Amino acid sequence: IYINNVIDIDFKRVENHFVLSIKFFNDEYPSTIVFVFSSNRKATKFMNMVSQLKHSIDSIYDFDEKKEMEKGGFGTVFNTKNKATNEELVIKEIPRNDTNDYWEISICNLLKNISHPNLIRIYGVYETLTHILIVMEKGSKNLGSYIKDNFFLNISDKFEIVCQIAKGISCLHSLGIIHRDIKLENILIERSNGAILIKLIDFGLSKIMGLDESTNEPFGTINYMAPEIFLRNNYNHKEDIWSFGIVVFYILKNRFPFAGIWVNSEYSIFELTIQVLYKNLSRDVKNSQFKKERILLTIINNCLEKQIQKRVDIKGILNYMLLALQ
Repeated sequence: IYINNVIDIDFKRVENHFVLSIKFFNDEYPSTIVFVFSSNRKATKFMNMVSQLKHSIDSIYDFDEKKEMEKGGFGTVFNTKNKATNEELVIKEIPRNDTNDYWEISICNLLKNISHPNLIRIYGVYETLTHILIVMEKGSKNLGSYIKDNFFLNISDKFEIVCQIAKGISCLHSLGIIHRDIKLENILIERSNGAILIKLIDFGLSKIMGLDESTNEPFGTINYMAPEIFLRNNYNHKEDIWSFGIVVFYILKNRFPFAGIWVNSEYSIFELTIQVLYKNLSRDVKNSQFKKERILLTIINNCLEKQIQKRVDIKGILNYMLLALQ
């Protein structure tokens, strides 16, 4: 039993026995486990032990719905504080009606044991009958908003941002995690005394897969989706690489490489699909006299390879980054 999944504890006497029932949330369904004791002393001792271990989220965090910070399609984010340390955190509350519940819970439980500078820090995952609650560090501005406010970033800053995003993706892929929604809005940036810190967030569409596994689930955000997803073909961790290439292009050019047209206030998916499948980017990624810019252009070319088998992996991207140090 995961102690933070305990819903209720019931203790009663049945004839000459003492029965302790613990109701808890197991995967998708509530379950009950029953312990039967011949001695009241043993039953009470065991019940007290379980009760002491059962810490609710309210006892650890100052969880107040009046502090709602953001609400989106995948849940609501609340500001909170750790009552013991007074550290400012956020809680993401997700309704339990999403088919990807299992993966988000599994991945966040894995990541709460990982501390990587380019991944948002997960502190706890709690489940109720109706919601998943994920406690994480409080981030700052997303990369899309930051670029709009700082339109003329120098090439060194752009290179540093790309490098840190790549390191975050590398950590996920080393754990067998495919993010499946790499985009500007899921990348946080913080700048302090000139130093840049990047963190990847939101694992709501992520999945754990082996190196030889693939899937054809149509997940992602349309501007960042790879050709194989539009074609409903199988894909693997290299789907993240395509999305990363779109992000790098935007960082370098302040626009998307593939863009549909607006028809009656709606984006033309057909036009975008045609561009993703057939548009040649050679005019957009011409060579540069600046070394770091040349490397970023090379990365874009290799990430936005339409054939997934020929597309570079994250190790190849990091190797390109090392060229800047030579």
